[in-house]
Amino acid sequence: MQLQSRSYWASRIDTENKNYFWSELQAGCLRQGWGYEQSQDLRIVTQTPWQDRSPKQNETYRQRFMAGGEGGWQNGDVILVPNVPTWGTFALSEVVGPYRFEISRRTVTTGTSVRSAY
Repeated sequence: MQLQSRSYWASRIDTENKNYFWSELQAGCLRQGWGYEQSQDLRIVTQTPWQDRSPKQNETYRQRFMAGGEGGWQNGDVILVPNVPTWGTFALSEVVGPYRFEISRRTVTTGTSVRSAY
């Protein structure tokens, strides 16, 4: 039997909307809250040559690990989310699905499907 490789990450959320992000995490979606327009979808940004990226895409590029791929989040990886649900605590989540970009009605977010332990 081969053991599955697992990586461990820490990822902060937008603390101005902590209650919303906490409820989403409980529902199985780790949302970040840093992308605010469609061009910041990491699937687009990571495929765009650096010289062709807009300033907004360059802001986003540092988050490229969330999109998966080599060196990024993979199914089975564990994400520590600090100061959730309250300051000084943390939530642990396991990646169980792919990255997606969506702008919700409540806030602008990106998301990854997760299974969480609190």
